[in-house]
Amino acid sequence: MREKNSPPFFHIASEKMLNELTRQLEDQVINEIDQESDDYLVNIEVEKYNEYLCNKYSLNTPELNFDKIEGTTGQKLVLAEHFPYDFNVRKGNSYERPTFIYYIPCSGDINLLQFYSDIHYSNTPLVFTDEDCLCFEVIDFYSDLERIKYQAQSTINDIKMVVAKLVEGIERYNWQLKNKIKNLIERRKDKIDSITQVLGIPIKKRSNLSSSYETPKSESKRNISLKPQLKTDGGNIEYVLEENIYWDILQVIHDYGKGFEQYPSISKGKDEEEIRDHFLFVLQPRYNWTAVGEAFNKKGKTDIYIKYEKTVVFIAECKFWHGQKGYLATISQLFDRYLTWRNSKASVIIFVKSKDFSSVINEVKNVTPNHANFVRYVNEKQDTWLNYIFHTNDNPMREVKLAVLLFHIPTNKNVVKT
Repeated sequence: MREKNSPPFFHIASEKMLNELTRQLEDQVINEIDQESDDYLVNIEVEKYNEYLCNKYSLNTPELNFDKIEGTTGQKLVLAEHFPYDFNVRKGNSYERPTFIYYIPCSGDINLLQFYSDIHYSNTPLVFTDEDCLCFEVIDFYSDLERIKYQAQSTINDIKMVVAKLVEGIERYNWQLKNKIKNLIERRKDKIDSITQVLGIPIKKRSNLSSSYETPKSESKRNISLKPQLKTDGGNIEYVLEENIYWDILQVIHDYGKGFEQYPSISKGKDEEEIRDHFLFVLQPRYNWTAVGEAFNKKGKTDIYIKYEKTVVFIAECKFWHGQKGYLATISQLFDRYLTWRNSKASVIIFVKSKDFSSVINEVKNVTPNHANFVRYVNEKQDTWLNYIFHTNDNPMREVKLAVLLFHIPTNKNVVKT
């Protein structure tokens, strides 16, 4: 049994038109292809580019697990107007009645359950979402459990029917998307070919193009797609996190780390690994990636790395503050052991037990430029969140974005009770 307060209700598969959403996505596909440079489209592997766009613009079909339904009971005030006709209640008044709430686990994009496909059903079941569950409520007017069971099963059957039609529409869109993208790419390439034939010269490949795959913006539990980039050095294809996802990871770490400062008992008596696991707990469900701790990468282990498919796209090192020398050694360890030529985004997470937290922050600001790999200071997003550019050990021209986040983890004797 679960105890939850239900958020606002909506009519399942009845609130928004799926066709409007898919048209918007198709317009975005057209715009993205049109914005690509000529040399990119001429030289890129079409299949990889097609795959990237399909992953980015496809819809993550919601799947309801009716075999794992949970429930909870409660009480709520019900308006007289919502009572069955055979009840003697006064209009405008509210009366308390028992309720049963059913939780249906959902994978995929649960927000898509607001949309309807070809057929708009009126008066579909009222539902709400709670984390990764679709929920509905049955009010017990007659103190009759068999009636409750019948009503719940009837609602489940209605949900199955309308969601099945919605899923058909989503899967049809996803199936058609690949051919549409293929045709759009071919049309654009034909246009480029016609220009080169008229001019009589080939499209020049620019030398300043990024040689990385890029991870585009993603919603919670949406697939992360990888954008292929032209190879300018003949080397292997790389993968990097898009900026908004990188900042989202750092924001999650920052916000959750602040909780340690507000609730010291969370970190009381814990070592770096145990504190690290708290961050993994909140990072893991955010995207379709694998967030693991103390995993092998290059020469050694790292406290946190986030892996998408076969590529490590983010690395972080968690350490307690042991002075300037220890801090610089942590950065060196990150570059010496973990940051391979494919990694371009990283973080150092520092836990500070000292009472004089401000002094430690100033030390970090003053000593960071002394590191051999330091390139430049970027900005200070928060007073305890500093962003820098470093370079890899083997290539001074290869930049790595490094965020330094500091959290005050006071010992019991430093905690001020209020």
